[in-house]
Formats: sequence, C-alpha cells, structure tokens
Amino acid sequence: MQRLGHVLACVLLALVGAAAPLAAPLAAQAPESAANAPRGAAIYTDAQAERGSQVYGYRCVACHQRTDYANPDFRLKWNGQTAFALFERIRSSMPDTDPGSYGITEYQDVVAYILKMNGLPAGTASFVGDSVARATVLDFARYKPAPLHQTEVVHALSSTARVVLHQCCSAPRAARAGGSSRH
Repeated sequence: MQRLGHVLACVLLALVGAAAPLAAPLAAQAPESAANAPRGAAIYTDAQAERGSQVYGYRCVACHQRTDYANPDFRLKWNGQTAFALFERIRSSMPDTDPGSYGITEYQDVVAYILKMNGLPAGTASFVGDSVARATVLDFARYKPAPLHQTEVVHALSSTARVVLHQCCSAPRAARAGGSSRH
C-alpha cells in the first residue's frame, strides 16, 4: 500500500512538472494586475479621436467641459487604471438621463478623444473595449496633455461667460464704443 502511495505521488509530480511549461506562457499573456499590464500603449487612431471630438461636441459638452477630462485631477484619478475601466465607466453612466443609450462606437470614439486630450499617443488600431483595453494601463504621468485650441477654451468657459463674450464680440463696433464711431 505504501508503494502505491509512492507511485501516485510520483505520477502527480510528473503531471504537475509537465503542466508548468504550459502555464508559463498563459501567465505571460494575461497580466495578473494593473502593475504588470502594458502602459500607455497606442490603442486608438487619430481618425477615431477626431470622431470622438465631434461626438463630444454634440453629446457631452452641454454637461462636461473638455477641460474636465484633461486636468490634473482627472489624470490623477485615472492614472494607473485600465483604458477599459474608463470606457466602461463612461458607457455605463453617461448620459446621466439614460446611461448606455448611445452607440458603442460613440463611447469608444469619446474615450479615444479623451486619451488624445491627455497626450497618449495614437496608433494604427482603433480603440475597442476588448482585451487590449482591459490590459492597457493609463499612464498619464508619462505624457503631457495636448494644448487646448482656442475653440476648446471658449467651450470651457461658464455658460454665463460665454453669453457675455458672445454679446461683447458680436455687437457692432459703434455700439461697443457707446454709439460713437471713434477709434
């Protein structure tokens, strides 16, 4: 009986030893934690980020200023998180009135735009909420945010400031000068 136990133990050790080389490549393919995941990989295209800018302009900017997604607080909060976590957060919570109601492509494009605003490099493959996004860690500390264009700065102004700016800038020159045409 003791010999049978010894034989079974040897067989078990042989099986475990034979399985170890098979398990090593699997462990290398799927990072166990965000600490081991690829950082800052180029997981969107410039064209996708451009579409995301347009979607943001007509879907998001009414409630969210562009600077909300490229400021130090946002970068600190999401640095070290996965790109998929950002995508899933936006997809599952926006818009506030009907979360998840936009097309999946619109959410993907908006995430690409947010990555671009934060200076992460574009690549040749579009962002999709797949295993690459699940494994890619946002490394905002490594990249500088993209500078805002003049139109984006205007979008960032409060609605009251935009009204005042619009009234001031669109009034005829004579009216701005108090009815006088003096320069």
